[in-house]
Amino acid sequence: MYEDDDGDDECDPQTSPKPTKTNHRQIVRLSINSRERCRMHDLNEALDDLRAVIPYAHGTSVRKLSKIATLLLAKNHIVMQAKAIEELRSVVNSYRQSTAMVYSMPKSHVPAPSNISPQSSSTVNSDSSGSQ
Repeated sequence: MYEDDDGDDECDPQTSPKPTKTNHRQIVRLSINSRERCRMHDLNEALDDLRAVIPYAHGTSVRKLSKIATLLLAKNHIVMQAKAIEELRSVVNSYRQSTAMVYSMPKSHVPAPSNISPQSSSTVNSDSSGSQ
């Protein structure tokens, strides 16, 4: 009975589920590992793309930034750009307000460019220099 044992336990009811279960676990683990490798590859590729567009992140003398350094530099760059946009909005709004005030003035206070003559500008200059 024991002499015919060739090491193949697939026929033994107690040991046959183990290899199948082990094989299934190995297949599942390989699948999980493959997905994780793809995920990390995609993440590293995205970080490389981010490094390529961040100012100060590339150059011949600069080492490749770490993942955390890349993210922090990108965050700081975004914050600086947001502040610059707010400043520009403020400048545009003040410009709009000043032009709106000029256009809302009565026409008698704002001379049209075609109505200004060299003679009237010299009169203004002589009047202003005499009053000081």
